[in-house]
Amino acid sequence: MFPKRFRHLSEFLAQQQLGGLAGFLSWLAASDEQVLDLPAGNFTHFDNVVGVEGDQVRLLRRPVNRQ
Repeated sequence: MFPKRFRHLSEFLAQQQLGGLAGFLSWLAASDEQVLDLPAGNFTHFDNVVGVEGDQVRLLRRPVNRQ
């Protein structure tokens, strides 16, 4: 998931003229990319497992969480 998050951030920031993270989640939502949420046992969209607070992006699920 980390390489995927880095790739998405790189693509988003390359398209931004101001360089901020405002709009990153809506940009992810527009891509409609699905990821498997192992604890829930179903697919969700990538924007549902990523959070943005100020200038920081974080995963809302722990990558090691398999239960």
